[in-house]
Amino acid sequence: MDEPPRKARRHRSVGLGVAAVVLLVASATAAGVLTVGRGGTAPAPTRRVTPHGGQNGTVGLPKANLRVLTEAQTRHLLAYAAAVRTCLRRHGIVAEGPTKTERTITLETETPVSTGRLVRVVLPCAARIGDPPPPASLQVIDERTVALSVPKQCLLDPKLEA
Repeated sequence: MDEPPRKARRHRSVGLGVAAVVLLVASATAAGVLTVGRGGTAPAPTRRVTPHGGQNGTVGLPKANLRVLTEAQTRHLLAYAAAVRTCLRRHGIVAEGPTKTERTITLETETPVSTGRLVRVVLPCAARIGDPPPPASLQVIDERTVALSVPKQCLLDPKLEA
């Protein structure tokens, strides 16, 4: 038998609500990723590099919003970063790392790749591997850097609506 009309409307509205949230998050993530790269209005990321070329610091992420990683979070994020690195390699992007600091796990490509291409490769990799371990965040920082971190709070504009 068919569902009563009220129940069908409720299911449809819940589905539309979920779709709207997914679209909002995807749009905000893409906008955030692209503004952190070149051409956006956000300030250029800062990077402190050790003499050997490895990362030392938060690589353009807002340090005040990053939690210090626990031992368990570090272990899980290193494993996730290794899976992302393998996926990047399958798409022809060679990345060094993962490199860990107290607040981030980073992968750095051997040669610069356009930020757009890096995003276009990282997103399907994340879809294939699965989301990073909660409550971590996976971000493309610039044309060479992919970072995993645990933010203290979401920095998306709360006034954004679906």
